[in-house]
Amino acid sequence: MSLEELAQLYARVSRAVRPEEIFESLAGDAWADPARAIERLEQEYLRLTRLANPERLVGNPGAQATARRVLTLLYEHHQAALETLEIVEANHAFERLT
Repeated sequence: MSLEELAQLYARVSRAVRPEEIFESLAGDAWADPARAIERLEQEYLRLTRLANPERLVGNPGAQATARRVLTLLYEHHQAALETLEIVEANHAFERLT
């Protein structure tokens, strides 16, 4: 990841209020199929965390600190998305039972 890409990702995650603002896999009708949305979210989360891995920025402590902050924000938004998707999935399962 270039320093410019890191700066762009940092700007994106630091401005985000909702997980959908970071994870494109949550856009559109993703919430209609929560199980599939979780799968896509996990893939996207892994891709982004690999990109922001501080070990890829050895020799640049400032960039490594930014990458660690990006990882923290990604994790927080990822957890929020997972919690919401799991609730939606449980509601869908309950609706199928009734």
